[in-house]
Amino acid sequence: MNDPSDERWEYFEEDMFSARHDHYQVAVDVGWYPALSPDGSYRATFVADDDWDSPLDELVTRSLQAVVLWLQERMANSQALRKGRRA
Repeated sequence: MNDPSDERWEYFEEDMFSARHDHYQVAVDVGWYPALSPDGSYRATFVADDDWDSPLDELVTRSLQAVVLWLQERMANSQALRKGRRA
C-alpha cells in the first residue's frame, strides 16, 4: 500500500498480534509503529517471563513475510532461546 489516503491504514495499529506460550513462559507481540502511518514499520518483540524491558529478540521491518517467518522461528525455538537467556 503506497497511498497514504488508503482506508486500510486504519488497521495498522500498535496492537496487531499477541501470543503467549504458557509452558515456556514466553510471549510475542507485533505492532505497526507509528500507528496508522504509511511511513511506519512492523515491530515484533519476543520476551520471557513478561520482561518487556529486556526482550529476548526484536525485529523491525516493513515486510509482513519477514514477520511471519520471524514468529515461526521464535515460537519453534522458544525453549532454546529462553535457555540461552539464562546461560
